[in-house]
Amino acid sequence: MKLDKEKKIVLWAVLALFALFFTVRFGAIGFRVIAGFVLIYLIPSYFLIRHTSLEDDEKIFFSLFIGISIIPSITYAVGFVSLRLGIIASALVLLGAGYIIKKLIKKED
Repeated sequence: MKLDKEKKIVLWAVLALFALFFTVRFGAIGFRVIAGFVLIYLIPSYFLIRHTSLEDDEKIFFSLFIGISIIPSITYAVGFVSLRLGIIASALVLLGAGYIIKKLIKKED
């Protein structure tokens, strides 16, 4: 499903209402949690798959899945050795996957 301009406005409005609810309910900490979730989990993984031929709603769903499950799992698995090493490893995996996907898409064009 291709998101047209009206649906994107509704999507941003829902996200703003969600952030407003958490801000009213939990104060500034609630807003920080929502902003941190979007900035740390959703946006980097969305940038990872933005050049694919998926529809917009599929990109959002898969970026949410990647952000919530795969990247923290890598951090957790490598974190047995060292937490800092786990964070660095998951960041490198995210950057490497983005680079590889971009190269594969350029080869197809």
